Amino acid sequence: MKLNELLSEWMTVHREEEIKPQTIIRYECCINNYIKDSLGQEEIRNITKKTVQSYVEGLKQTLGERTEKELSTSSVRCVLAVLKLAFDYAVENDLIPTNPAKRVFAPFGKEKKAAESFTLDEQKAIESYVLSEGVDGNYGILLSLYTGIRIGELVALTWDDVNLEYGSISVTKTQTVNKNDSGHWKPEDGTPRSEASGRIIPLPQFVVEDLQAIKERSTSSYVFTLPSGNPMNAKILRWRFEQILIKLEIRKLSFNSLRHSFATRAIDSGMDVVTLSEILGHAEAGNIINIYKESFKFNKEAMTSLKRIGNK
Repeated sequence: MKLNELLSEWMTVHREEEIKPQTIIRYECCINNYIKDSLGQEEIRNITKKTVQSYVEGLKQTLGERTEKELSTSSVRCVLAVLKLAFDYAVENDLIPTNPAKRVFAPFGKEKKAAESFTLDEQKAIESYVLSEGVDGNYGILLSLYTGIRIGELVALTWDDVNLEYGSISVTKTQTVNKNDSGHWKPEDGTPRSEASGRIIPLPQFVVEDLQAIKERSTSSYVFTLPSGNPMNAKILRWRFEQILIKLEIRKLSFNSLRHSFATRAIDSGMDVVTLSEILGHAEAGNIINIYKESFKFNKEAMTSLKRIGNK
């Protein structure tokens, strides 16, 4: 049996399990883009640990099909995960004696940069520009700036997710980019990335008023759309955001820096870490402290002012 045959059989079994559709799609992309035409042609009994390790090392130099950039560490890890799971299936079904990918190590990712936020002056300039421009499709930039919502969640928002009376938005889905049957990359709405990502975000009153005005002009079920009326997609919104930064001569930070800016302002205003964690959709409050530790100001005077309550 060739590896491609094993992968096909294993994926059929996977589809019958309770696995998120996005995970299935990601596995299929790994197989079709990086395994099928190379290692997939090999007989599984001829594949050794050395074969898999050499293959993984080669992937590090591969260019991603969609990005045309060096394959990310997460993509290489995904490919290795697929191989380990598929070979586990083969061992369980007595097709091979041992899993050749079991002790193969994925590459380490590059050290993550500290979360970068816009300064108050930069934030004011961005907000003033978006409001004066008056393009409803671009208002998502400000919504991210004042709620910390992720771009995939943002462009997937529908008016059913917006409760203007209560003043909140419900994150019920996120946009991902997947290959369709024709082999083209296409944005699709799916479930949030994790259980914690599905959440309700309260809105400042001025955001409620802005969204009310946008809704009155809207003819779509989606909150943010293109001039054609089609839903906004993350790629276009990122490009628009980059153009705004260029026009305003503001340093080029990622769209995700809007989310970081919201978190930084929230911490500076005294928001507690548990509340912030829930709003951002983090599973654990500790993640917030790790990411934004530079923003937390631990007051030494407040600690030294504590008095003993009990007897010495």
